[in-house]
Amino acid sequence: MNQICHCDIEKLEQFHGLYHVLNGAISPSKGIMPEDINIESLFTRLNDGIKEIVIATNATLEGETTASYLTKVLKKYPNIKHICVRKESDAIKYSK
Repeated sequence: MNQICHCDIEKLEQFHGLYHVLNGAISPSKGIMPEDINIESLFTRLNDGIKEIVIATNATLEGETTASYLTKVLKKYPNIKHICVRKESDAIKYSK
């Protein structure tokens, strides 16, 4: 799978939501924890108007770990009704 950066999303001119780039993935074996990547600022951006989150990560152990962590934490936000996790070409939909 080719990696898509936020620049590619903007070029499509079809996405009208917000996106957040983590700039990394959680990897305890490499000493990379949630506080080491751009996650905290995601939580500060959440507001009552945001009802759905799409998490797009690589299909690696680190990507799975990051997606799992985010899904667990985001379920604590009452305004978030749907969390969609995308890995390569598949999508798993989670609902609260």
